[in-house]
Amino acid sequence: MEEDERNGADPIELAMKVLKIVEMKRPALVYREGKWFQTFMVGMSRVLPNR
Repeated sequence: MEEDERNGADPIELAMKVLKIVEMKRPALVYREGKWFQTFMVGMSRVLPNR
């Protein structure tokens, strides 16, 4: 877990994206944020079987 904290996404970048979302007129309900592989695997979890 400590390694994930050290190598995770930059909090400043995340804060800037949250600010853009808050300022939008009609924001989406769900946003994926993180390193490209993390967001890719979230999308793949819908396609790949559970086992």
